[in-house]
Amino acid sequence: MTDFRKGDVCSLEVVVVDGPDMDGEVHVAYTGPFSGRQLGYVAPSALTLIRRAPVDLATCEIPQEGLLVRAGSGDLVTMVGRDGDMAWLRYDMQSYDSRLVSDLRPPDVPTPATGAPGHIMIGDRAVPEPMKKHPRDGDTYWFPVIDDDGEAGALSDLWDNAFIDHTLFMLGGCHRTEANARAHAEAIIALSAGEGV
Repeated sequence: MTDFRKGDVCSLEVVVVDGPDMDGEVHVAYTGPFSGRQLGYVAPSALTLIRRAPVDLATCEIPQEGLLVRAGSGDLVTMVGRDGDMAWLRYDMQSYDSRLVSDLRPPDVPTPATGAPGHIMIGDRAVPEPMKKHPRDGDTYWFPVIDDDGEAGALSDLWDNAFIDHTLFMLGGCHRTEANARAHAEAIIALSAGEGV
């Protein structure tokens, strides 16, 4: 049985407004043209979940054991804390990292639509996706840069498991080729100029 929460949109486009009550029933109301009109209490088994209520990861309570979230790469990780715009993430019992809260989404929210296979969307541009696996020690990787004149570029580095290597990787900034990293930078410039918004 689905665990319904306040704000979940269910079959017949009704929305859960409260519950479950002592009898296990949830209070639902119509959406759309009849928005706000109360429908009454129904058993959760009579409903089919269509869309989860939005979760604000910047303000929601984080349980002591952490909160399962989906990173921009689509990987499931555990958010263990927050400090302003930054979230502290645990990947396994010994691996921790930080990430912008805005780069995370609830685990049941699908990955944003992509362009062609092997590409991600930045605004309305499909660009080659960043590396999904860490490079090996000594391997060269490329990352997007935007210079002081606002021009797109790419720089390379050797992977040596340094903090900056892991940070760039977790932010989706490591590419196998200079051209892919440059395309990433160009898409960011276009998006910041309002293209594809």
